[in-house]
Formats: sequence, structure tokens, C-alpha cells
Amino acid sequence: MYCILNDQLLLENSLSAFHFQRGFTYGDGLFETCLFANGAVHLFDAHITRLKYGCQILSLMPDEIAFDNLAQNIALLVKENQLGNFARIRITLVRESGGLYAPTSDKANILITAAPSKGIEQTVTNADISRKVLLQSSAWSSLKTTNALPYVLAGIEKRDRGLGEILISNTNGKAVESGSGNLIVFNEVDNVIGLVDPRPFGIKGVMFQEISDWAMQTNLPYEVNPFYQQSFQRLQRATSILCCNSMRLTWLNQLGDTPLDPAPLQKILAPFLAQIPLAQ
Repeated sequence: MYCILNDQLLLENSLSAFHFQRGFTYGDGLFETCLFANGAVHLFDAHITRLKYGCQILSLMPDEIAFDNLAQNIALLVKENQLGNFARIRITLVRESGGLYAPTSDKANILITAAPSKGIEQTVTNADISRKVLLQSSAWSSLKTTNALPYVLAGIEKRDRGLGEILISNTNGKAVESGSGNLIVFNEVDNVIGLVDPRPFGIKGVMFQEISDWAMQTNLPYEVNPFYQQSFQRLQRATSILCCNSMRLTWLNQLGDTPLDPAPLQKILAPFLAQIPLAQ
């Protein structure tokens, strides 16, 4: 498979670890995972905006030309790897090698990789709250850094418990994210869509932002919870729960021992879902 490093097309097996030393030793970098569909990256501008914000926080300076060429380089990479109309794209920025904790440079290498994939809409039955992972608030907790240990640990727990999805709480005991994305909750009794903004404990996703913007523009009844006040017990009283990221929409049929019904929220979001490139 081919990749693109700093505007250059290379074979993946020719990459040198030198370019990513600080990523290996300190997790000193950022990444975005994107869906390439029908000739372009879905929600590309939102991904780039989040990367730029992360670069400001971490004092990273990617090559301007390579950064400006991201869209055309992604299309080139998909073509060279013969991936067709759909692909999973990862953009990784890692600070140049040098220094210990204090780096000697703020310049960053840009690596683009691609793999065959489609956006997926799926339903899972066995979801539960993490018993081991709590998300903490920090200056970087809302960034997609290459040090993603809380999500790795949640993924291990999900695997070991045989769960289809896992929800993660913050240090205040409130559910703020799932292992695969942000939470959107609907309660038929209140007839309100709960848009769970995980910040400052977790990462606000681009698909979540797109759904939030759509809900606001269409005047749907919604509630945004910046510091989400939903306990796990209150979540279990929800009618529908959706976990979303840029590659996947996951509907929950059950949370713990409590059954859920995706249909009411699916009906509300149907006009939005018809616009996005996801496969059943």
C-alpha cells in the first residue's frame, strides 16, 4: 500500500521510524480518521478545523504546502491504492524528532494512510458502562492526540466483556462518550433530543457537530449538555441512544439490562441520515 508523507507518495514499508520518534516516545501528535466517499472526504472542513485547533494547543507547525494539499493528496492516495469510491483515511501529525520532553522543534510531519472501508450504520444489543475508565478534564482532553490510552483501555474492556459498545463516564460520574464516538439521546416522554457535548472531558466529533447543527437548523427540540448531567441511571430511562463518529453510526438496542428502541430517533434523523454516505 502507498502512503503520503509530507507531500511525497511512498510505499508504506519504506517509512522510517525517525519521522515518528516523538510519536512513539511521547505520543506527541494528533490524528484524524475520515471517510472518503465518492471522490472526497466527508466533512473534510470540520476535520481540518479540528486539526488546526489541535496544532495551536500543542504548538505544532505542519508544512504549509503539504497541509494545503491534503484534499488532493488524499484523492491521489485513494487512486494509487485502487480503493474505489470508499476508503478509511487517517491523517497523522507528529512533531519532528529532537529533544526529550522539551522538543527542539515545533515542525510536524504529516502522514496520510488509506485503507478499504465504508461508512457503516449498525445496531448492537449488548452495551454497558465502563467499570474501569474515567475521562479527566485537561487542556488536551478534547484533542485527538496520538496518546489515546483511555479509549484503548475502554476498547480492551469492551472486548474482554464481550460488549457491542461501551460508554465512558467522566470523573464526576456522568456519561460523556462511548468507545466509538459521541452520544445522542432521545426521550419520548420529554420529546427532546439530548446532544451530549463531552468537552472538556472528551472529544467532540465532526459527525456529532454535523447532527447538532442540523437539529438546530431544523428547529428540532434539543438540549445541549456541555458538562452532561446524565447519570448512567438516567441514560437507562432514554428511549433511543445513538453513538456516532465520522465512520460509523451505532444504535443501541439495550443498555445494561434496559431495552432501548432506536426507531423513534431514527425517524427524527431520517432526513439527515439520507444525506450521508453510510452503508447498512
